[in-house]
Amino acid sequence: NLWDYSDKAHPVPRDEGHLADDIARHLKRDLQGRGIAIGCELVVRRGGKGRAPGLRTDIYVTAIVASSRGRDQTDGELATVVIEVKGSWHDEVDSAIRTQLVEGYMREYADSRHGLYVVGDFTCDAWAETEGKKRSLRLGGREALAHRLEAQAVELSRDGIRVRAVVLDTSMPAT
Repeated sequence: NLWDYSDKAHPVPRDEGHLADDIARHLKRDLQGRGIAIGCELVVRRGGKGRAPGLRTDIYVTAIVASSRGRDQTDGELATVVIEVKGSWHDEVDSAIRTQLVEGYMREYADSRHGLYVVGDFTCDAWAETEGKKRSLRLGGREALAHRLEAQAVELSRDGIRVRAVVLDTSMPAT
């Protein structure tokens, strides 16, 4: 689902929306029946004529917080997590954890104190030679990218904000 095989000799990754949809489907399946809502492309701020550009989160998770009175009772509070998804080819993969996730979505939507930055690392030999693949190769590998992003997440986790970074292996399976 994450790769476009229309040119079988030169497959390329699909857009980030496919990865975000795949993650959202996984979360919905795993969290079904737990009072947790998962949405995609939630409008955080509408854009328009004479206004700032709109903001849409990739994935937005809302859960009812359990009460200390017991498992079946709630105190009405909601916990939210904003999930930003990037492909490893993205020009701003190293900086969007700060600029887009924290300074954009989480600051704009004050109810969200928790963020998850997910990068799909599509780097593999089967990927057709494209500018995106060249950008992805410059990241220094999955482990190096994960280390840099998690260091940023630690730095950004302050003043009640909690951020985590995850780099997924979304490379094409070997045949």
